[in-house]
Amino acid sequence: MKKINTSFALVVAVVAFLFSTTVKAQTVNPKIKCYFNHPVNNSVSSGTNAVYLNGTFKDTLIAYINRAKSTIDFCVYNFYQTSASDNINSIATAVNAAYARGVTIRWICNGTSTNNALVNLNTNIHSIASPTTTGYGICHNKFVVFDANSSNVNDPIVWTGSFNFTTQQNTSDYNNVLIIQDKNVAQTYYSQFNQMWGGTAATPGTSKFGIYKVASTVNTFTVNGTKVEVYFSPKDGAKTQLQNVINSASGDLQFGIYTFTDAQAATAIQNRIAAGVSAFGIMDVYSQTYTPYTTLSPSTVMGTNLKIYNGGNYLYHSKIIMADALHPASDPQVGAGSFNWTTSAESTNDENFIIVHDAVIANQYYQSICKNFTDVGGAACPSTTGIEDYDYGQQQFAVYPNPFKDNFTIKVKSSGDVLKVKVVNVIGQTIKDLEVTNTDETNIDLQNMPAGIYYVQITRADKIFVQKLIKE
Repeated sequence: MKKINTSFALVVAVVAFLFSTTVKAQTVNPKIKCYFNHPVNNSVSSGTNAVYLNGTFKDTLIAYINRAKSTIDFCVYNFYQTSASDNINSIATAVNAAYARGVTIRWICNGTSTNNALVNLNTNIHSIASPTTTGYGICHNKFVVFDANSSNVNDPIVWTGSFNFTTQQNTSDYNNVLIIQDKNVAQTYYSQFNQMWGGTAATPGTSKFGIYKVASTVNTFTVNGTKVEVYFSPKDGAKTQLQNVINSASGDLQFGIYTFTDAQAATAIQNRIAAGVSAFGIMDVYSQTYTPYTTLSPSTVMGTNLKIYNGGNYLYHSKIIMADALHPASDPQVGAGSFNWTTSAESTNDENFIIVHDAVIANQYYQSICKNFTDVGGAACPSTTGIEDYDYGQQQFAVYPNPFKDNFTIKVKSSGDVLKVKVVNVIGQTIKDLEVTNTDETNIDLQNMPAGIYYVQITRADKIFVQKLIKE
């Protein structure tokens, strides 16, 4: 937000100009979708609600399998059934149906995982397991490539994220799925698959896993106007790219991670917090005994903004990070995929780390992690895109939701000063004029006003701050 000392009419004009010329429109990219298997908090939506798939990751995957035209390549850490009647086996049923209609199926699994549901596949479908030799880690990917070589550029699709094919992963463990419809992105995942498979044929050849692979030739793509980066370990420097996402945060940072042992990533987060970046995060209890928890723990750096998920037999299994999700005029980023923040993920495992530079996707992941955070006892999150944190020394504010329907809230993060609040419409007419004193939240009711653009002026002493809002 721009700090201006002038008439409010000029402030409105300046802010309108800034929004029209410098802030990237928050439009939905139909080529990129994300889903979550635990409830989300749509109250912090910037206009595109995150989607909670209640136990239906597998059904969504099956829908993509049913639409495949020529090829499906699976690289999945574990496909596990608790019994022959486990409904996760409906994935195998869909795969067999695809094979029967002429789709070529190839499957790579992790050699040290159970993968006992693979017995449900048609015996003519070829599959291979990653090495179990000393020195190799695990094939920890969870990606599927559909129709990578289709001549129709609208066919190739990549499915990635943190979801293994098990009922617990589908329903109880915290997971996310990211789907990209883009031929170039699909081709880079396809090339990665082919290295491990040992060629492009339906039958496997001489496989190359882990350190025996070669680095990707292209890592950065433009998907319908959105920058997307893809990195595979151990050759593409995924750890460095994770640090780049962390270091890019100028205003806010959020993370949710299953295995966090990388001390350098923890130090990078610590440094961003020291530089004034607001941050909150979730670690699975599995990570509590490692150095990053000590570095960032509630008794040191993050206080109540770091929470531990302890779900007994269940896991906080996502591996996600968001930078500047609250600042759409910056470069909002989401880092996702299979990549845990560990030395083995970087150096001995087969993993993928994908970064999406998109305000809408960042907001959808923010809606998810905000609900996850309150689920584990964290405080409610401030609203997101379209909101700036007004910072006058120790005095901070947020205005949300944006867009709003009938009313919006001004949240005072530390009260004390008298604030003068004025709301005007796009032609400069004053709609509301009030003072806010010693309160945490003030609700502004505009239910009787027409839909459109409004501006909120917050005045403290000699400083004037303006927020643009949209009434739906």
